[in-house]
Amino acid sequence: MNDIQLRQALEQSALHYRGILSALTTFDAALSQVDAEEIAAFAQELRRLMAEAAALDEAFFALLGCMEPLPELAEPLARRLELMQQVQANNRLLSEKIRGMMSVISSELSQARDGRAAMSGYRGGAVQRGGLVSGNF
Repeated sequence: MNDIQLRQALEQSALHYRGILSALTTFDAALSQVDAEEIAAFAQELRRLMAEAAALDEAFFALLGCMEPLPELAEPLARRLELMQQVQANNRLLSEKIRGMMSVISSELSQARDGRAAMSGYRGGAVQRGGLVSGNF
C-alpha cells in the first residue's frame, strides 16, 4: 500500500460525492415537474449511488488503516468531508420537500374522496311537472 493509492482512493471518493451532490441538485431543480414514478426511480438511483460511495469509502479506509496518515492529505480530506456534509444537507432538504409534496397529494386525494362521498348522498328535489297547472284547474 502506498500513498499514491491512498490519494487516488481519496480523489475517487470525493469525485463520487460530487456526482451525488450534482444528482441531488439537478433533481431538486426539476422536482416541481416530476411524478411519483420519477421520484421512486430517483430514490432507487440515489440508493445505488450511496452504496457505491460506501464501497469506495470502505476501500479508502482500508488503505488509510494500513498507512501512517499523511499531513498533505488533510486538505483533500477536509474537502471530502465538506462534500459529504453538503450531500447530507441537500438530501435532507430534498427529502423534506418530497414528504411535503406527498402530504399535499394525500390531502387532495382525501378531499376528493370525501367530496365524492358527499355528492353521492345528495339528491336534488324532483321537479314536479305540471303540478301548479293541474292544481289550479
